[in-house]
This record gives sequence, structure tokens and C-alpha cells, in this order.
Amino acid sequence: MPLPKPFTAALLTVVVTVVAFTPAIVHAQDKAPDSPLTHYKLTYRLLEVDANGKITNSRAYFAIIGAGGDSAPAKIRTGDKFPIAVGTGGTDIQYQDIGTDIDTFHPRIYDRQLSLQVSAALSSVAKSAPSPVPNVPIMRQTRWESSVVVTLDKPTIIFISDNFSDTGKTELELTATEIKQP
Repeated sequence: MPLPKPFTAALLTVVVTVVAFTPAIVHAQDKAPDSPLTHYKLTYRLLEVDANGKITNSRAYFAIIGAGGDSAPAKIRTGDKFPIAVGTGGTDIQYQDIGTDIDTFHPRIYDRQLSLQVSAALSSVAKSAPSPVPNVPIMRQTRWESSVVVTLDKPTIIFISDNFSDTGKTELELTATEIKQP
């Protein structure tokens, strides 16, 4: 049974319209802006604390990260290349990277608290430990990785580790501050 002419014409008009405008609709969706990001300044402080709880050394690291959409990780790399004599007679030199690496991933904000994944690696040359191999230093290394939650504008210790060479400890503190847009 054939369809009535007015119905067939209306159906044909709908089909032509959908086919004609589908590329424009798809293109507009491709160009749609991502959800807006709120940006945060992350202040990391690496603290060396003696047995009495006194801070003996402090180093600060800063990064900016966006939360609320797809954001790239924040990565901090700082350090030195430490020379080590190797080979017969110690005539060849190899270099060992020492320093601080801090990576921040997947920030999410929930009611003035920032949730994120933090990975930190610290390496250094031991200051007072004698090496079992003459003229070869002992390298110290500490690694942490965890999901953490910090309250905005409040310094929070996110990692703590006892030192191997003494009774002190190393702490990593994080303060997250929202960057206000004008």
C-alpha cells in the first residue's frame, strides 16, 4: 500500500534535512569547548627534619594544574648529574642523576578539597655514610606514590619517611591554592 503524497513529501524533506545538516552537527560537536578548568597553584615543600622535630632544610617546588576537565599532568624535575669514577683505575666517568621528581595527575575538586595522584622521587648522595667501595659514594633514594586529598589553602604533610643515615625524617608538604580568574 503506497503512502499518501503529503506524508511521502514530508518524510523526504526530513531525510534530506538530516543528511544535509549531519556534517555540520558533527563538526560543531568536535569544536565544542571542553568543560572549563579551574587552575590551582601547587606548592610542594620538601622538609628535612631532625630527631627533635626541627626543620634543618627546606626546598620549595611550584606547579600549576587544572581541575574540572581533561588536564595534563604537572611534572617537576630538578637535580644534578653526579660524577662517579668507574672502570679500571677509575679513569672513566659515569653520571648519576640526583634530585627531586614530583608528578601530579588526575586532580578533582570536591567542596574545597583537592584530590589528586602524587608520585615523588628524591635521590641524593649520602653525607656521612662510609662506602663499602673506596671512592664510590652511597646514593640515597626515597619514592612515594599515592592518592592524596588536601584542603585548599592549608599546608598538608602528604608523605613522611624515616632517614636511613640518622634519626631524622623527610617530609613532603603540599599546599593547593585556587588561582582566581578575573
